[in-house]
Amino acid sequence: MSSENYIWIKVLNEYGCSSSDTIIITKLISSLNKGETIDPDYLVFPNPFKENITLITSCTASTDYTIRITDLNGQVLKEQIIDEDSGYFILELPDLPAGIYILHMIDGQKTVRSCKIMKE
Repeated sequence: MSSENYIWIKVLNEYGCSSSDTIIITKLISSLNKGETIDPDYLVFPNPFKENITLITSCTASTDYTIRITDLNGQVLKEQIIDEDSGYFILELPDLPAGIYILHMIDGQKTVRSCKIMKE
């Protein structure tokens, strides 16, 4: 499900001259459980997914990130070290059976974010 919003923006340069334009912002809305919110610093999509899942984060890590996929019992099914600084990662999970899992984002020894993901 997505929704579109039209926003009028006005930009001033260092001389005080302005320019304005209208932009369209499309926001993807996933089904959330009661009490869940969308964290703009940490986006995981599509959810549910078929083979690959994309992770976008604006968080900066002091060390490499580890992405860990576990089942609902906590059994580790996949672990991948992310050593890029781009904040954009694609996890390939074609062999993971359909089901519900937990994606953990770990900075060093500390889990900085966890979320449920579902494979179709």
